[in-house]
Amino acid sequence: MNDIYENYDQYLTNYPTLTSNSVQAYEYTANAIRKLDQALSSFDFEERDVETILSYLEQDIHPVPFHAYLKRYIYKKAVPDTAFSQMEDAEYQEIIKESFRENRTPFAWQPTRKKPGSIIKRWLTADRVKRETVFLLGFGLRMKNEDVSDFLMKGILQTDFNMYNLEEAVCWHCFHCGKRYPEYLRLLDRIREEADQGGSSSVNRSRYWEAVAQNPESYLFDEDKLIGYAGYLARRQEDDRTVCLEEFQALCQEAGKLCQTEKGDLPSRIENQFCSGIPRDKKGNLQKIGDSLLAKTFLYQKMSRQRIDAILRGRQQVNRFDLITLTFFICSGKGTVPNRRRDAFIFAVNRSLIRCRMTCLLFSNPYEAFVTMCLMADDPLEVYSAVWELSYESKESD
Repeated sequence: MNDIYENYDQYLTNYPTLTSNSVQAYEYTANAIRKLDQALSSFDFEERDVETILSYLEQDIHPVPFHAYLKRYIYKKAVPDTAFSQMEDAEYQEIIKESFRENRTPFAWQPTRKKPGSIIKRWLTADRVKRETVFLLGFGLRMKNEDVSDFLMKGILQTDFNMYNLEEAVCWHCFHCGKRYPEYLRLLDRIREEADQGGSSSVNRSRYWEAVAQNPESYLFDEDKLIGYAGYLARRQEDDRTVCLEEFQALCQEAGKLCQTEKGDLPSRIENQFCSGIPRDKKGNLQKIGDSLLAKTFLYQKMSRQRIDAILRGRQQVNRFDLITLTFFICSGKGTVPNRRRDAFIFAVNRSLIRCRMTCLLFSNPYEAFVTMCLMADDPLEVYSAVWELSYESKESD
């Protein structure tokens, strides 16, 4: 898990060489912070914050796709003579193919007719991949558990290892101990066999096993302890999703207190207050995000009463976009000094993300840079709404 950043200056301190000549092409966060800081410091932002923000989102920053993280990892590990910007996909394909062969890892979790070449090509062009793909790449590329964590939290913007999920706990053990895919399968077979025999006699030591889940480095390097922990998991139902839902519920309740009307249920009140800049269709629903210039930039994510309701009812899972959006809403009305308001948001949202086993605020993610920029305006919520409104108007005029 990454260290927590409590204010904007800590981000700048962590990336001190913020000039175009000193930042490598694959340093996505450093490049994003450099561009963000330039935009916030510009005269245009002071005079025309809405137009400056929209221009920044359209021209200066784009979501970092999964394939970019994958290529960066391979490049830094292989240390080729070729410059990063000149590496061809064919070179990456060959490195992946050879690594999977050496580590005796299949190219899919389940039997498939797809050829390895086509699977690798998809990985090298994919903007997003499924969570299980990250674990497969972890085995195939012989990653350490820290590398896999980085891919989970930054490459696909999801939670870190869920140590209450058996397969992920076993994956963590294998990556941490340098075990390969065949050993992962052997461990799962052993766990099933011992489970059939009644499991470990110590599975009822709940407090002990909770400590294991919170601090796996101190316990799960040992295979026998892993087997005992697996027995505990078989009797446990909760996982990280519970923590995320509780965090989301608390944020919704706090956001609801800031709504100017008491009409309608909580999801509707939050939507009406927060999404006033997004036009509505004839049925009164928010216009689809595909009609906005920011659709691809924001990965087709927007807050709506339907999404809030689905999460509260357990039909959809909480993601970092939800936590960041609600925290922004709550912090947008706090104080009149922009720097303090921005830092209050950074502190609050990073605490929330870390609690849910997600990485801290990422300025390489356009949406996260966007809400941070809005907090530096005189009226953050008004600017947020105006940017959304302008993004729909601009798309219609294209």
